[in-house]
Amino acid sequence: MTETVCRVCSSEGYFDGLLFKCSQCTAVHWDKWKIKKSFSKLKKDSEEFKTLKKQILSEAKVPKSQGNYCYKIRLRKQKKYKLDNDFYIGRTGLHPYERYLNHLLGKYSSKHAKNYGTAMIEFEGPMKLETSKLREPAWGKEEEEKGFKVIGPRENEEMNIKSNKTPDL
Repeated sequence: MTETVCRVCSSEGYFDGLLFKCSQCTAVHWDKWKIKKSFSKLKKDSEEFKTLKKQILSEAKVPKSQGNYCYKIRLRKQKKYKLDNDFYIGRTGLHPYERYLNHLLGKYSSKHAKNYGTAMIEFEGPMKLETSKLREPAWGKEEEEKGFKVIGPRENEEMNIKSNKTPDL
């Protein structure tokens, strides 16, 4: 039986492919079990992997990125890391739903988002790259001021981005 109740607000929702979307709040989550089962025997950079990922994103109606985004993933309770339903906040040039899928697949992922993420609560964007670089740590501070523990890059921390672009000198 496929879960049709939101993990965040307990409202009804629906699936687009393997992506659950809440009808009330902005939360989404991927069907982790089916994702892991589908990709378990594929090498991360193989053509099969890329084709399957593209198909899953298409079936989930994930739009193409229109800029940069900041996103918030709720983390489940984990005593080892002293997490108690706190958040991972990140930024990306991909659409946040695709970035969340990459976390689950272990592709450029945070171990916290990959292993303990329960739902993407919300995202902001699209925005310019410089705006996202400022917004990510600011959003983290806002959540910390509310009493949450936040995991993710801090101010002045560079993202690990593979690029063919040469830096401006």
